[in-house]
Amino acid sequence: MEQTPSELEKKYYKGNVGKSLTACAAFFYKYSNGYFICLDDNDAMIMKSGSTQQVKLFFKAVLDPDAVTQPIKVPTTVLKAGSKSLEALNAEEEAGPVKRKTRVAAKKKKESTGTVISFDKELLQEGILRMFVNDRIAIEEEIPLNEALDFYYHLKEVDQPRLKERTRREKMLGLDYRQLLEARRQYNEDDEEDSDVDDEDESLEVEDINSFDYGTDEGDPNEMPATFIFDSSVCFISNLTRAEIDPAVWDRFTTVCIELTPVEFMNKLEEVLPNLGRIDNTVSKVPQEQVDWAKKVIFIILKAIVEAWALHQPLMGVDIDIKKRSLTFRLVMELVNDLLRLGRNEIIKQGLKGTLQSAAIRGQVIGKCERMVMSKAIRKIVFGE
Repeated sequence: MEQTPSELEKKYYKGNVGKSLTACAAFFYKYSNGYFICLDDNDAMIMKSGSTQQVKLFFKAVLDPDAVTQPIKVPTTVLKAGSKSLEALNAEEEAGPVKRKTRVAAKKKKESTGTVISFDKELLQEGILRMFVNDRIAIEEEIPLNEALDFYYHLKEVDQPRLKERTRREKMLGLDYRQLLEARRQYNEDDEEDSDVDDEDESLEVEDINSFDYGTDEGDPNEMPATFIFDSSVCFISNLTRAEIDPAVWDRFTTVCIELTPVEFMNKLEEVLPNLGRIDNTVSKVPQEQVDWAKKVIFIILKAIVEAWALHQPLMGVDIDIKKRSLTFRLVMELVNDLLRLGRNEIIKQGLKGTLQSAAIRGQVIGKCERMVMSKAIRKIVFGE
């Protein structure tokens, strides 16, 4: 790509794009032409065990230098679901932040009237179980394909008890459609592996390269094409170590390792502490006053640990030797949640009347909770538990 990141249109995305091929294909197709894509905390896509084999093969194709000339193939089994994901992405982008907030408020109102559970049947055909509770994703994980297909047909039979046409065709063919689907999926996977294993394989003819879809607004913007050119750049921001990242992905990246010293981390934490956890709603169901109190307590705990490390002094009977990359914002929010949970439990144990909203109640439970959280923080930071 001749353009530099400063000349490209920027796309910053925080969180997981998706564990399914349909979600990943739709995302990278949408931003395939002239974007600088920054993916923050999207670890599942690059971890050794974070995504399915299909997603890994597809992502490797996206990162391949030849992606600017050699079309990326999208398996036919995910085109329909990919179009739905693409349509959702376009709608989300057009909605903007104001409409998004309105939609979230509407969902919360719906949640108060009852619970609705649903499943993404298209993703089940890829071996991905995605369950929604009141239109919000509650579970998304990979399951054995045979179990996924069995559940897929169970849901289909619930929606259409008789399925006369499908049954008639199966009897005529003498085949189980599930077997056909699995065979077709295996064919697509084998085909992708063959095209991606050896980088020295003869490339596709690109005489008519302009005929391929570049992800422009021409035609139906919500239709997922079978092939497309990826002419954008991708940047990952992650706390993963090299050992945790898929080697095939690592080899396709230019990596820059940025590590803060414990003192630099604490200075940065003090700077971002007021807004930490607000953007991704890490503790969205807890009153903000309680969250702010817990964050200040955790900051004091971590500061004590770092000071003990700097002065070579033991803390709680432990010699403090801070492991590299053990101090993270994720750890901070984990400890914040632990403190809030322990505080609520201690209120129940002591039979106190009130909540952590009360400064007086917090004062009565903080001692024991603070020691327990500090003990966990030391185990995490020093011993890597």
